Amino acid sequence: MGDVDDGDSAAAQMAVASPEKVTNYLKRIIPVILEDYDGLEVSALEQAFGDKTGVEALKKFIADPQSRALLVSR
Repeated sequence: MGDVDDGDSAAAQMAVASPEKVTNYLKRIIPVILEDYDGLEVSALEQAFGDKTGVEALKKFIADPQSRALLVSR
């Protein structure tokens, strides 16, 4: 009975990335995803990641295993 793996133990053992690492990664890939690196407002991207609401949303995305997608729009 104690050998049954219900998935909760795997979720508890999963390492969580730091918000700074995820932010740096997203800053590199968002221009590529949007396919408009020359026209992208870098200041708007920096402002989005510096905003308290944006930071909290990113932390929630990182910490919540049920969040499977992060929406990025212009």
